[in-house]
Amino acid sequence: MGRISGDKIKSRRLELGLSLKEAAERAGVTASTFCKWESGAIGSMRVDKMKQLARALALNESELMGLETPTESVDTPPTWFSMPGYAMEKALEIFEDDEARILLDAKRSLSREELLAVATIIKSMIAKN
Repeated sequence: MGRISGDKIKSRRLELGLSLKEAAERAGVTASTFCKWESGAIGSMRVDKMKQLARALALNESELMGLETPTESVDTPPTWFSMPGYAMEKALEIFEDDEARILLDAKRSLSREELLAVATIIKSMIAKN
């Protein structure tokens, strides 16, 4: 059995942009159980549950327990990543293209006005071709 910080679980879930329900589904537990993990009501868990939780949060067990610092790797998609058909093809295309990732990452840090300006420039460049 391992002991894991509920605050760490919640902060990682929020960092990944997951709802409580999404995180619970990825971990293979109910939202109620996941909520109890986050609140610390269930602080000690079996190894199999710890592995499910780590996978849901795209961490290894050592990172989850705070023994290692999480590493952000863009070499491979996370193990929990699944998506049907055309959407998966597009997601992988973007994942493997550094420039496309830069554009998507910019969306997180630019204002709405800046995004509109970038979109206008891109549309103008496409129209020229």
